[in-house]
Amino acid sequence: MPRGKAPDDATLAAGEVLYTVHCATCHMADGQGEEGLGVPLVGSATVRAADPSTLINVVLYGPHLPPGLEVDRSPMKMFGKRLSDDDIAAVLSYVRDRFGDGAGAVTPEEVARQR
Repeated sequence: MPRGKAPDDATLAAGEVLYTVHCATCHMADGQGEEGLGVPLVGSATVRAADPSTLINVVLYGPHLPPGLEVDRSPMKMFGKRLSDDDIAAVLSYVRDRFGDGAGAVTPEEVARQR
């Protein structure tokens, strides 16, 4: 699978903080998720995809899951109004680097195009 450009250290550091604050409660620090809270990020085709558009949309607008796959206790909320393009790019760059086999950085411009 083709990989994009690796994120720089500053982006990874910012992304890790954002992940810890906004994501780790449900997806866990190790990205394995927690049943009833958050789906696993490790091994996710969406996280690993060469094109991060779907992952960006999930963070901006929340997941739209088929019936029966909803997360029971704490469905993921939309972060598009809570986080800036820079913040979303940083957290997704961290997620793709850490849990997506180095899938590549996400840029603020890619996030802005998805808004």
